[in-house]
Amino acid sequence: MIDLARLERTYSEVFDGPGAERLKLLGVDEIQQSRRKSGPPPVLFPSPACDFWPCGIPVQEYATGVRKKEDPPFPTPSRPGWPSAVSIMFVRRWVLSPMQYGLLQSLLSA
Repeated sequence: MIDLARLERTYSEVFDGPGAERLKLLGVDEIQQSRRKSGPPPVLFPSPACDFWPCGIPVQEYATGVRKKEDPPFPTPSRPGWPSAVSIMFVRRWVLSPMQYGLLQSLLSA
């Protein structure tokens, strides 16, 4: 229940919160050019319209089923040793693999 509540709260925060409209966003070409130059690399940080976290149950599938007016079974804990992870960006959700979650976590905590 906690993960489902967090998912719903995050929808509201991302939808009603600040977006990236006034931020200068780096494109792939700019990031590649900065790698060729000497000096510090660009600092990466998530858009204000983004949140991601590990969760103990696969809330993505359940939330999608409920929104489609299906009758999905209540989610059960993810496989042992790894919780599922959810990313919400611009009011869209993605299920993250352990590698994707780890990469995001590493990039954004540096």
